[in-house]
Amino acid sequence: MSYETSIERIIKRDRTIIIFGLIGIILGVILNEVFRRKNRIESFASTVFE
Repeated sequence: MSYETSIERIIKRDRTIIIFGLIGIILGVILNEVFRRKNRIESFASTVFE
């Protein structure tokens, strides 16, 4: 009985780690896109206004 509960505990812990990892990856991709767009807009503006 205690063996099953320990396995369930490990599975729950792994699930939370996986969920946090996916959230981190998604946030990283979104932040990367935002920064890339900002840089592109700034470079476009500098070429237009020069």
